[in-house]
Amino acid sequence: MINFTTSFPLSNFVRQNKNPVDIYVLQCIFTVFNGLSLNLCLFHGDNSVSEFISGNPTERLFKNMFTSLGKYKIVPLLTIKDIEIADALKVAEALIAAGLPAMELTFRRYSDSKAIREIAKEFPDFIIGASGILNKDQFLRAADSKAKFATAPGVCEESIKIAVKSPIVFAPGANTPSDIERILLNSCVHFQFFPAEASGGVEYLKAILEPFEHLPLDILPKGGITLDKIKDYLKIPQVYAVSLENILLTEYIVNKQWDKITESAKNALGVALS
Repeated sequence: MINFTTSFPLSNFVRQNKNPVDIYVLQCIFTVFNGLSLNLCLFHGDNSVSEFISGNPTERLFKNMFTSLGKYKIVPLLTIKDIEIADALKVAEALIAAGLPAMELTFRRYSDSKAIREIAKEFPDFIIGASGILNKDQFLRAADSKAKFATAPGVCEESIKIAVKSPIVFAPGANTPSDIERILLNSCVHFQFFPAEASGGVEYLKAILEPFEHLPLDILPKGGITLDKIKDYLKIPQVYAVSLENILLTEYIVNKQWDKITESAKNALGVALS
């Protein structure tokens, strides 16, 4: 493992290493934290990863988070416009009962911040995320609310730069090769493919990933995905989980049909893990 500081010239590293290094990817990942030592990951031509910022506590959390989400293969998305804290806790309980302790809550109102905070407090092991982050201030509010991960519909470079120093996972949105390049150049290797189905679905995702197939990307497809398409997305090696909107239906929450949520979550898990 190579420890870099701001005074270590990148050219020296390239000359000292015998293994061929993809300089473009090296530039994507190389970020200087104002004089702080940074453990750097190197992506080689043989598709191996010698180190992935293994000494950085934030990156260790990234690994653990994606491992956890990847275990369940699906992430329920809660899109109701306004939710009471009591109802948010009931939704979390219903998902836990289904064996799926994870969800993403659309982050638009103060009530969403309170709901995330209470879920994190009552269920410390629950993987609660904030969806729809549009700027760095919103990201910081989500982090302050104790969200364990956050996603964005597009690429806001300011948000990414703050997120790479944050203890929570952030996945900006991408649906073109240019989007992916911008994300990589800001030292991030995880993103959500959004809007998935409207952008072209599984085949389009495969096509835009082809130039990046040698990189250890972590991808969360989201948007219009139905149960019958889960398996097709999960067959793509870089996809660790799929976001689903049809588990946490608004009608279930309005009518307090928590058993329906549990049933839907179990059904989706059965499909994803089969």
